Amino acid sequence: MIVSELIEILQGHNPDQEVKIATNRANPYMSSVRGAVATGSSYLYICQDYDSTALELDPWQELDGPYPYK
Repeated sequence: MIVSELIEILQGHNPDQEVKIATNRANPYMSSVRGAVATGSSYLYICQDYDSTALELDPWQELDGPYPYK
């Protein structure tokens, strides 16, 4: 994904809604976003904060359907 694609996706959401990063679909956790960093490489890193908590839902299902290993 490139920055313009992320901006396009975010335009359809409430600008006052808190953003979380969902990680590891097999054992899902969510974290707050601490910030975004360009380190001189070709990547922009979205960095998670220190508040990871387990997720009881599967947000990936909205993207690509049910998890195939359940």
